Amino acid sequence: MAKKEVRCDGTYLISADKTENPKLYARMLTDGRESLYLEYYLGYSLVYNEAKDKNVTKVERRKEPLSLYLWTAPRTPLERQQNKETLELAKKIRYERQQELLEKGEGYRLKKDRQIDFIEYFQAYINGYTKKDIRMMNIALNRFKDFLKDTPEYTKYLNGIKPEQMDKDMMVAFTEYLQSRSVGEGARCDGKRPLQGCCY
Repeated sequence: MAKKEVRCDGTYLISADKTENPKLYARMLTDGRESLYLEYYLGYSLVYNEAKDKNVTKVERRKEPLSLYLWTAPRTPLERQQNKETLELAKKIRYERQQELLEKGEGYRLKKDRQIDFIEYFQAYINGYTKKDIRMMNIALNRFKDFLKDTPEYTKYLNGIKPEQMDKDMMVAFTEYLQSRSVGEGARCDGKRPLQGCCY
């Protein structure tokens, strides 16, 4: 993996092609994770600068948090696999957002549905999964669907949930749900590292 060029604000560029718009970035967090987000370049405008008594160029940018996280220094095969899957999902979202920009700005037509349903995405991943622990993957997905069904505030997502709708509060609630109905190592989470080994 290429060395991270972390900027002074604790962020670094993930996108391989620097001409991509939006670009995929990560922000270093203090809990050992990195928060993924997209940064859009929206052109520039001329703004009058009173101190310089002239118009200056102002670059217009916008950030979109994805509510997706990577482990900064993954220590287990599970964390490394989580990083790989999360990064693949983030890149897919970035590509879809770029297609939306092209459609709006230049009249391109989207070739794929712009809405990403996490449950369908996870199921598609399982369908192509070839490792011996596939039963655990199915259990993980079924537990998440049971969680949505059994938690009143999240039942609205039973028919579909986008990655950006899966926030920290949901992950904490899911962890507590798993702890309330699971036994063994899979249910032992300390709350500081949400979902580490808690899907089984």
